[in-house]
Amino acid sequence: MIHSKSITSVTKGVNIERWASYLLLALIVALFAMQISSLFVFPQPNSLRWYGDETWLMSEAKTQITTGAVRYPLAIGSTLEHSKGLVLSMTWLSAMLYGLPAAIIASDPIAIGRMVTAALSLLLLLALYKSSRLLGASRIAALVGVALLLSTRAFVFASHSCRTDLLAGLIVLLFVVMMLRAALTPKDRSRWWWFGFGAITMFLAVSSSIHLFTLLGPVALFFSWRLGGFKKWSTALALVGGVAGTLSLLIHVSLLTHGPLTLFTPGAHQFHDVLSSIPILRPFSRSVQSANMLIRMKQFWSEAPTAYLFALLIWFVPFYFKRSKQGRLITTALGLVLLSWLFLEGAEINYLMHLLPLVFLGVALTLTKVALKSRAIPFAGIVVAIIFIVIGIFNVTSGVHAARAIDRSNAAAIDAIEHIIHSSWQGSGNPLVLIE
Repeated sequence: MIHSKSITSVTKGVNIERWASYLLLALIVALFAMQISSLFVFPQPNSLRWYGDETWLMSEAKTQITTGAVRYPLAIGSTLEHSKGLVLSMTWLSAMLYGLPAAIIASDPIAIGRMVTAALSLLLLLALYKSSRLLGASRIAALVGVALLLSTRAFVFASHSCRTDLLAGLIVLLFVVMMLRAALTPKDRSRWWWFGFGAITMFLAVSSSIHLFTLLGPVALFFSWRLGGFKKWSTALALVGGVAGTLSLLIHVSLLTHGPLTLFTPGAHQFHDVLSSIPILRPFSRSVQSANMLIRMKQFWSEAPTAYLFALLIWFVPFYFKRSKQGRLITTALGLVLLSWLFLEGAEINYLMHLLPLVFLGVALTLTKVALKSRAIPFAGIVVAIIFIVIGIFNVTSGVHAARAIDRSNAAAIDAIEHIIHSSWQGSGNPLVLIE
């Protein structure tokens, strides 16, 4: 009798979990669909967090794919009209993803760029779910991780932009997961494997976002050591050769397309300002480091408060991270990316998306381990995910309503400006209108 009751209770628990996962999946689809419905109006192009970034980046990507040179042709009279410097002229992956469609399709480049990012955002959600499952997360825990990422403000803004922040987060996630899979299946790897690993890592580090150089670099070095890449001179030289070969190829391509010989464009002070904002450059300044920590914590709280769930869950499963090989590897990889984001990137709110997919992968995995100790905690995670998705739905609804009103107002203002120009312009050709 006791045996039959226990079987019945287990069956009920499985059924509840199954229906909870169906409900969570339905809410995920609904929220994502609502977010995508506002893709072209919220936020308004080049507004809010990126003043002019979308036009700037799409123009550069299109110019790179059509001429081979990375420059901003709309920056008339600026040094950026001719070049961005060698360091920022290797972005061929982002040029293929964003510039090629813009060059082929004669339409609004910002709309094209946002469609590309929207497709990448869907790929990111699928990759997060699949990665969680591959590393041992339960189905419901993987869905919770996806739901929590989808409901963050950081995801909404990153998926509604032509910036490459979401692409960077996707690359970091996939790179770390593939390295974890490789580390968990130890085997002898040939020199050609190490050469390819170095070449691919170097390409990913510089071909879409310069931030990936600092995000992937420490993790790549750790896994190179963990996989035995430095045990033999032959494999170490093959690894270095792959890195050097890819870097040399990209530099030569830049030079052949009339690229610059300087690292950065002379006089482009905004890039030097970005470099000077990196916290590690002032390691002994208490005010800089304190401000950096406070800013990052505030960003997490305002953009992705559910990310703090990962820190809380760790308290429940310390044995997993101490005794499990996978747990130690995941903790180390996440820690290295976290430190890179914390000290090797400026405190720009858009950069939070570089880290969040990996954080919510940790949430899914730790939630699965917590379920081994208490089945109540995973259901609490489900409730939290549902609450934040519902909040996200209400936020998107109100945001879309406001965005459409702003869009109509902007369209009316542009029509009025065009009418004034057409009625007062006396020249033979069209006027050159510069706006900011």
